[in-house]
Amino acid sequence: LLDCRAMIAATGNSLQGKGTENAKNYTNASLYYCNIGNIHTMRNSLSALTELIVPSAAVGKARQLIESRFLSNLEETKWLEHVRLCLEASVMTAEKLHLEGASVLVHCSDGWDRTAQVCATAQLLLDPFFRTIRGLAVLVEKEWCAFGHKFGQRCGHFKNKEGQERSPIFLQWLDMLHQIIKQFPDVFQFDDRLLVFLADHAFSGLFGTFIGDCERERTNDFEAREKTVSIWTYVMSQADQFVNKRYKADAQPLWPSTSMKKLQLWSRYYSRWDPEVHPRYDKDSELSWHDDFGTNENHWRTTKKVPSNPPVTARPQRTSVGRMSMTSKPPPPPLSALPNRHSFSVGLAQTPHLPPSTGAPPVPLTTAVEELESPKTPHSPVPPPPFQPPRSPAPPPPFQPPPPPPPSNSPPPPPSNSPPPPPSESTKAPLVRTASSLFGQVTEPENTPSDL
Repeated sequence: LLDCRAMIAATGNSLQGKGTENAKNYTNASLYYCNIGNIHTMRNSLSALTELIVPSAAVGKARQLIESRFLSNLEETKWLEHVRLCLEASVMTAEKLHLEGASVLVHCSDGWDRTAQVCATAQLLLDPFFRTIRGLAVLVEKEWCAFGHKFGQRCGHFKNKEGQERSPIFLQWLDMLHQIIKQFPDVFQFDDRLLVFLADHAFSGLFGTFIGDCERERTNDFEAREKTVSIWTYVMSQADQFVNKRYKADAQPLWPSTSMKKLQLWSRYYSRWDPEVHPRYDKDSELSWHDDFGTNENHWRTTKKVPSNPPVTARPQRTSVGRMSMTSKPPPPPLSALPNRHSFSVGLAQTPHLPPSTGAPPVPLTTAVEELESPKTPHSPVPPPPFQPPRSPAPPPPFQPPPPPPPSNSPPPPPSNSPPPPPSESTKAPLVRTASSLFGQVTEPENTPSDL
């Protein structure tokens, strides 16, 4: 019997008439308390962590003081301690199942918060299928969505924005997976990019998978199946974004260390707005941090396995609310039957349709960036003109002194007291000697490239 609560919390709940076990009533049974805090404890811990990781504008000695106290302030938030306790309970569950062959009953106060964290992590430690992208999708749908984790209240959706039921339970579980991946980086088919993507869209509402508090609300109240797209539809179609290139399948169970010496702050998620924490790589490097919120249409054009205009019929079939079929795909429908609404398989752009009277192929999608960079059709670029070297200028004519004036026998004119007339424009002497008068006429070379 694994009680995720602390012993004092379980005793307090029993005084209120809530359930608790007595190990004496069971044969060959043991009762363990995991000392994991409740939702209010986790919310306060994350609030303290948020105040700590916000980038500071302090300079000089004030900034040095903040930097010197960072680790001690991080310890005071107790966030890593809560993550350690959750991870420790998960490892204990896996040990009881695998090493001792025992059955384990896991519960907390309600069964949809700490219980989901411990059970989902224990299965991921024991079964290598859940360490794949497809397996993670099954695990989230089974242990979180189907078992009724209150995403609406815990993530603050809709009217629950300021409610006291808000708590980062699902985010804390993703942090637990981050700690395991750090210790076993080669046995997971995905990496931190998928965890960050799931953490973002648990709050964004862009997909219907994490809307509502249970399957009934997603089906009846929000009509998530008809009005939204499953997050796994996007993840499966864009798996190249999240694949770990170092992945090697390993069927052995994982036994991560639960020591505080091995736990690290998930900087990729919590500190991504702090430029001092970013890795010192080029922005085009695979190791640099890039966030994709499911709206990056340019990714469809840069991925090798996805054509420039992906067909909307390549989407996996959704068989239930926020879920998708893992085994088959539907036959492609006719183009005239395509829905006139956004589709994530074309990057949140309008679905192109064929004119009813013509059989022309669909017009390829273009983005504003492509139109600015290439005013012509991006699929048929015009080749640049061949380079032509400039022609050498003609040599200047040889210098010839002006001929002397002819001699004249006539006497010079008498002097006059009247001032001489002003010279005309054609008879004015040049004040500055131009290049033409010094070196001859300089001709402009023909067909000279503008860049020369």
